[in-house]
Amino acid sequence: MPNSFYKILLNPSAHHLSLPPDYLNMQLKKKISKSPIIRSANGGYSWRLKIKKIGDSYCFTNGWNNVVTDIQLGFADFLFFQLVDHSTFKMSVYSPNGCEKILPPKIDEDYKNDDEVNVDGENPFFTIIINHTHKKLLRFPTGFAELVGIDGEGTMVLKNLDGKEWVVGLRLDKSYRSSTRYYLSSKWRVFRRQNRLFEGDKYVFKFIRSEGKLLVAKVPKKKQPSHPKEIEHDNGGPVDEDYKTDDNDRDDEVNVDDENPSFTMIINKTHKYMLRFPAGFAELAGIDAEGTMVLKNRDGKEWVLGLKLDRSYASIRYYLSSKWTAFRRENRLSEGDECVFKFIRSEAKLLLAKVIKKKRSPRPVDRVRVVKRASGDGGP
Repeated sequence: MPNSFYKILLNPSAHHLSLPPDYLNMQLKKKISKSPIIRSANGGYSWRLKIKKIGDSYCFTNGWNNVVTDIQLGFADFLFFQLVDHSTFKMSVYSPNGCEKILPPKIDEDYKNDDEVNVDGENPFFTIIINHTHKKLLRFPTGFAELVGIDGEGTMVLKNLDGKEWVVGLRLDKSYRSSTRYYLSSKWRVFRRQNRLFEGDKYVFKFIRSEGKLLVAKVPKKKQPSHPKEIEHDNGGPVDEDYKTDDNDRDDEVNVDDENPSFTMIINKTHKYMLRFPAGFAELAGIDAEGTMVLKNRDGKEWVLGLKLDRSYASIRYYLSSKWTAFRRENRLSEGDECVFKFIRSEAKLLLAKVIKKKRSPRPVDRVRVVKRASGDGGP
């Protein structure tokens, strides 16, 4: 059974690459992974993609455009894929002139400077600013594993400042050839979510030799931009700038109760057309794409709302737009009402869990002056 195939790139702007049907049909019988890793033959690059059926063809997708961008693939480039194991392909790239492309060495975006690894009282530590590459794993910088004494895969205990501990999977990163690099994978995502570590935050991780554990020593929160850009809602009108700085922008409004993240907000005039999730909520709820979301009230009635990505923020922010106005009206949410929204993981639905109605001042009653007439006035 063949373990390799080739493709000539005819549309570099496409978000997927179709695969030879005969080749894939044979390999699917061998139960190859539908979430394979593509490793470049040189340069040290690797990508996690998906194999999905688009139309009549199976394709590499969910990240194929990153492959094209990262190594600057061009029209008529010859791509040779070799199946290394059930979940890994090695890819060689040849220019239209027939010569193999030598790719530039991969720049590690996580740690561009080796001097970020330091030693404090025999305890090595490193500093990073979280970005999208840390969503599913935390890669140690060059030299950290050697300083700590890590020499094989296994597990590592990760703990926060409160002393709570997580046992996280430790893996060798085989995409680096010039140095030994390890990363935390299994349970890292749980640790990041439960400790509310969001994109843009700065982290200091210190290995405590006396305990053999990795401590999160410092987590200062990222400040929100003071002058965010204006965006438009679905009806075409501008969103009030006050919405960008209202109370539900604060990170401490997001909470996790029994694995169900929630946030509290007070309805104001900017919530007329949309409900924007606070920073970090989408990440905690596992939202990673536009689409729809089911919103329900305490009586169990459900609404399907449009879910959109807010591109006016540096961090990942989503908002509910289409049908939000109808939901707000039918549930009688008025300006000043305090609402608690909770994402129920087991149902993948957003619950309006609590509403505290704003106390309205009673409408003043017009006083009627009663005048008593004297007995001898001769009235009617």
